[in-house]
Amino acid sequence: MHVYIYIFYFQVPEMVRSIPPAKVFAMRQQTQLLWDRYFSSVEKIVFTTLEVSGAIETPPSRRGEVWRDWRSCFGKRCAKCTQLFSEIMSLAFILLRRHDYDIASCYAILFCANCSVCLILQIIRERLPSQPARDGLVWNSSPGGLLALPQFSDTWRHYPFSLGVGFPVGFPGESAPSPPMGTDQDARFTAVVYTQQQSLLAPQSGSVSSSPLHRLLKNVARSIFVARIIVICSGEKCGGRLPTQRWAQLPSNVPLNVLQAEGGSSGSGGGISRRFQPHALIQTSAILSLDEDCLLTTDEVDFAFSVWRAFPERIVGYPARSHFWDDAKGSWGYTSKWTNEYSIVLTGAAFYHRYYNFLYTRWLSPLLLKTVEQSHNCEDILMNFLVAHVTRRPPIKVTQRKQYKEQPPGGARSPWNDPDHFVQRQTCLNTFAAVFGYMPLLRSSMRLDPVLFKDPVSNLRKKYRQIELVGS
Repeated sequence: MHVYIYIFYFQVPEMVRSIPPAKVFAMRQQTQLLWDRYFSSVEKIVFTTLEVSGAIETPPSRRGEVWRDWRSCFGKRCAKCTQLFSEIMSLAFILLRRHDYDIASCYAILFCANCSVCLILQIIRERLPSQPARDGLVWNSSPGGLLALPQFSDTWRHYPFSLGVGFPVGFPGESAPSPPMGTDQDARFTAVVYTQQQSLLAPQSGSVSSSPLHRLLKNVARSIFVARIIVICSGEKCGGRLPTQRWAQLPSNVPLNVLQAEGGSSGSGGGISRRFQPHALIQTSAILSLDEDCLLTTDEVDFAFSVWRAFPERIVGYPARSHFWDDAKGSWGYTSKWTNEYSIVLTGAAFYHRYYNFLYTRWLSPLLLKTVEQSHNCEDILMNFLVAHVTRRPPIKVTQRKQYKEQPPGGARSPWNDPDHFVQRQTCLNTFAAVFGYMPLLRSSMRLDPVLFKDPVSNLRKKYRQIELVGS
């Protein structure tokens, strides 16, 4: 017996040293991923416990014992656990709200469980809809089981983290590795244009084709990759069916739908957040989010889409912004100054995966959505926070374009040049960072340009020729 122990004692160091450095590094990376995704905060520990315990149902015969355990611990909770218990109660409230429980029901459930953490988990699990157990590879791959929500789809290849990458069985109904990108859903995009009421009306000259919105729609409709164009209007009189003669110059093979952006309560997906609401008309994985006064050409749209297909989990677009830490104020700052780094790509002209619409409306805290609705601003910053939190990667800027919006007619002042506008966005930035508990935005200095961009060769050799003519 002692001989075996002695031999094993000397074999362990040799076995450890025999592991290749590459494998050691990969194991350290995997350990870091598990820590970051599931154990680095009380919130993640609680949500992980609730998710993992989803497949473990307490038999009815055991529920009486749970209640007896709860009664026996009444009044015996130590002072050290008070803060932890309070945090768990708050997180449980958020979880119940995500599953469409009204506020009164949430308080009633948590009031009945105001002593035992085990009882909180048991009561909440009994009231949440049962979810099928997911494969361990989902939990052990980024972004992890807490951010790959099975309510979105029962097929793993519908998620942005799997496009173009084979993935074994991970979700119910997934019987084979994901095929490479090339299906119609992945090879096309849906353009979603957010506009104001007056933009849908003909200009005073009577020429509809001279309006910024119509020029934008024509440029997008010329793309060979567009599957549908959706115009979301925030005014009161722009809903319903548009006269066909108003858009006679648009290609007939590109469907055009106009939706009314109904005002709604915070967290309901109404108002300015309507542009990120999931909709049955959006059948493609890629969404091209546009503002009504965007200046993109067809070549710019096609090139940005080709880049997005290589990075489907990120935001890919044109207008870039950055955040910074202000030591004097002790808070985060927001700037649009052109520097060598950026951390935000505005969704006024950008591609992203439709899964983030689902997370935006179903996963984000109601406090974040309420901040956006009250300010009628910052929804693009919040989407960047969400994607950066999920992917732990920065967005991607394409080409050199800086100005991407039409100048207001008649010398009117653009809201983007209003100092109050930037102050408001800076306030949003700090509010979002406080709710997330950290700053998820990451800086990048990478910009992707087309092959032969600005090279002194014939323009006929270049695929995206219009991009060369766009000023910075």
